[in-house]
Amino acid sequence: MREIPIAYHNIGYNSRGLGVLDMASALRGERKHRTNTDLTYHVLEALLAFDISAKEETTYIMTSTCEKPAGVPTGLRFGELD
Repeated sequence: MREIPIAYHNIGYNSRGLGVLDMASALRGERKHRTNTDLTYHVLEALLAFDISAKEETTYIMTSTCEKPAGVPTGLRFGELD
């Protein structure tokens, strides 16, 4: 077994504000934040699809799509996201 270093200083320490930090950083940098409305809607449809599929005992065909958000780059200082 080998130890894998932590890539993000925020993760595991106190990452509860990471989403808000990303949103604020995105607004200042004029980019979409990682949990934008397209992704949020797609996740919501997926969750509802589980329920509909189970109740109706059928396959649910999703209609929404979204782009995969860019990952947080590694090697940043504490509190940075871009």
